[in-house]
Amino acid sequence: MSFSDKNEWTGIAVDRFIRKSKAAILVEVEGSEEWVAQSQIDNLDDILKHLERPTSESAKVDEIVVPKWLVVENGWEDEDD
Repeated sequence: MSFSDKNEWTGIAVDRFIRKSKAAILVEVEGSEEWVAQSQIDNLDDILKHLERPTSESAKVDEIVVPKWLVVENGWEDEDD
């Protein structure tokens, strides 16, 4: 991975947002559950609003925007993609 990739953000489709802790959000991506540090999420405000509303009232948030290196590290995308 090149240096420029470390500063690149990318959106990943999320199957569901499961829960949050003080520091991270548990997400399901492609059937696999992963904790993602809140500090690594670019669209955190949208996700937190989504998690705070009752399911029936929740605005649909189906993507998490994170650094490219995290996407590759979690196996959500190949390094070459």
